[in-house]
Amino acid sequence: MAITGDRQEKTYPVYKPNNLSPHLGTEKVQRPIWYHTHTILTILDLKEKDIQMHITSDPIHEIQLLNTIPPTLILPQSIIDNFSEPEQRFLLTKALFYVVQGQTLAHRLSLEELTIYFQLLRSNFVKTNTELSPDAKILQKKIYSSLSWRATRQLKNYTQEDWTNITTANILNYIKCLEYASNRLGLFLSDSLETSVKTLCFLQRLKTNNRIQREQPITLKELKETDGVADLFHFSINELSNKLFLKYENK
Repeated sequence: MAITGDRQEKTYPVYKPNNLSPHLGTEKVQRPIWYHTHTILTILDLKEKDIQMHITSDPIHEIQLLNTIPPTLILPQSIIDNFSEPEQRFLLTKALFYVVQGQTLAHRLSLEELTIYFQLLRSNFVKTNTELSPDAKILQKKIYSSLSWRATRQLKNYTQEDWTNITTANILNYIKCLEYASNRLGLFLSDSLETSVKTLCFLQRLKTNNRIQREQPITLKELKETDGVADLFHFSINELSNKLFLKYENK
């Protein structure tokens, strides 16, 4: 995806939400959220020109990434209204992880859409007996024509085994790994396991109930049911164990 997805804007047209603010980087009076974004961009070795960022008042509760050039980050006003600044930094870091890894299209597309994308990408380089529908042929052609010459040359060198490994099961794992890696980067930059875990739980509440309900304590059951929390605990324990080992190793 990192070598093929950054040029697929025409293949998967972008439909921006309504009520968008101007790009935050062009505003004369910079908002606090842009300051946090700028500091994260610097840490990730990204430039201001590498992203367009807007705020929308539309009733959505997740940061959206659009596969434009450069990528467009759409921040819902509900994120600003409901999350503290440390929590916003965690969520922004999660989103910018996909930008720095060249995975904007993977963030945008559903599992079904990604599966079709990889199947049609494969069909451009490997002969198949499967008959494509007229719509699939159009999409196949768009995917191929959008590839850079470097990506085309690299994909022509893929073996049959390389293409066979691109299965629906592996794509699902691929999406999950990206999600967990973005959480881990958010934890790393926030330097707070508690903030990271709470943010994931609050985000799930917001998506489910349209509100965070901070007055309601997060339960153990909620921690278990919120995707990504268990991985953060395991990751954090491993990191703490390594630091402790190094501490006593040097004595």
